[in-house]
Amino acid sequence: MYSCRFNFSSLYNWMDAKAHHDSIVPMRTDGVRPIGKRRKKEANIREEADAIICRLYETDVVTYHKDGRIEVRLDGWVSQSTAAFISAALEPTSLRHNQMWITATTGDTYTGGWLALDPNGVNTFVRIGSGDLKFLNPTTTKVHTVNRARTNNVRRQYKPFLDYIKNVIKLRGEFEGTNFKRITCSTQEYKDVFGTRTNFIGPAYPYPAYVPSKRYVPDMEPVEQLLDLATSTKNEDHYKAFLWLVRSAGYPTVNDKVQAFWSYANYLTEHFNNLMLFKHRDECFDETDAPVGKVARDNYANFFYKYR
Repeated sequence: MYSCRFNFSSLYNWMDAKAHHDSIVPMRTDGVRPIGKRRKKEANIREEADAIICRLYETDVVTYHKDGRIEVRLDGWVSQSTAAFISAALEPTSLRHNQMWITATTGDTYTGGWLALDPNGVNTFVRIGSGDLKFLNPTTTKVHTVNRARTNNVRRQYKPFLDYIKNVIKLRGEFEGTNFKRITCSTQEYKDVFGTRTNFIGPAYPYPAYVPSKRYVPDMEPVEQLLDLATSTKNEDHYKAFLWLVRSAGYPTVNDKVQAFWSYANYLTEHFNNLMLFKHRDECFDETDAPVGKVARDNYANFFYKYR
């Protein structure tokens, strides 16, 4: 599949790469040697000193050295096209959970499997006697797990407010249903509680995935302010925290250029728990090494500004 996409056979080592390079007639216009189909010059091959370099767009993805080293660079491009290019040139490579994985070994016999590539560094390989690819500098993949004991200790700080949420939902459900409808900066109830300049009070989001753009950097200040109100012993602070939570937990829509939020009762507790985990992430999560040779997914990566 991948070879068909780029239309060239895999290059086992420097000799294979050199032979393939020499077999390609350079383009008349700029001297570029397309590594596969001639109309796709973005995938090309060139020779520099004792190295044969396979390039995709602006990145020297795979470099074959005469001494046997093979280097793989991503330069931050963790993409399907980059994975397909490496698979065509070298070994099967896959993009899973927003991370690049290649089939290789870590020893002189095949003891590997799927190993994670460093997206910003140089990944170095050699061929061993069996013909397998040996990863000389593999990265250790980290995953997070919930520490139940410490998380329960943290949750006890917020138990009165969690009970407050449940009681309000129960009371409201008996009269108006579980849809809390829209609350914006201009909603009168919100102004009465927070003052007239409510546009300066942002929603409390626990991590970037809560908004459309991955470039969003979560603002910790609203999270900390809401949770401070939640730990208060005053009923008025609990009411303020609850109103803020309703606004934050909704699904954002655009209505006459006003950011609107529709919150549902069954989502309020979940959103608050995520806020709590986000603030206390160092207490609630343990970081461990993922098993070597297996594709690992960090289900709690978002709490640490990463993406699945």
